[in-house]
Amino acid sequence: MAIIIALNRLIEERKHHHTTAYYMKRVDVEVKASQSSSLVPVLTYWLDEEEVTDAILQLRLSPQLPSSYIEDYDEFQTMLFAKEQLAIQKLYEQTSLEPPLKKRYQRIIWPIFIAFIMVSPIIIIAFLYR
Repeated sequence: MAIIIALNRLIEERKHHHTTAYYMKRVDVEVKASQSSSLVPVLTYWLDEEEVTDAILQLRLSPQLPSSYIEDYDEFQTMLFAKEQLAIQKLYEQTSLEPPLKKRYQRIIWPIFIAFIMVSPIIIIAFLYR
């Protein structure tokens, strides 16, 4: 465990009287999602313009459960999960053909409009060969 803590730059050691506790140094990690050639988005983690993806993966994939020795790890994971979901949602909104429709009637009309565009060549051909 001491090796994991020594190698991970996101963990700090705090001494309280005669006990030692470990905490996450900072919790304002920025999550960025990008699309590679596959269908799965690639998530990268940044802290002050420095990539900390390896440090986070090291914590998540460590053989010992980080929440057993890091006091605020559960709050860190909750925050990170929310930021991951937001980054993935932003990525899909950027790559989606569907416009961001806020009003209810827009959400109803959009699929009808797309269906009309898809069927219109068939209707035109049917009228031409009639």
